[in-house]
Amino acid sequence: MTYNPVTWIFKTKATQHLTGAGFAVDYVEIAGADNLDIIDHWDGKQKTVALAAAFLGDVRLIDNMLL
Repeated sequence: MTYNPVTWIFKTKATQHLTGAGFAVDYVEIAGADNLDIIDHWDGKQKTVALAAAFLGDVRLIDNMLL
């Protein structure tokens, strides 16, 4: 899968931020808000959601956020 700069930068920065806070990142993805299909290109108009899962010690945390 090839990411456009917007999705690549978002995923990279989010992963760095979580890792810097002590999390072991499982995944960070961007998906369409209407169907949760993972997207690799964003046109700037589509409603999207950030999906993330990361471990903090033995606890796996999962979250999503409308972008």
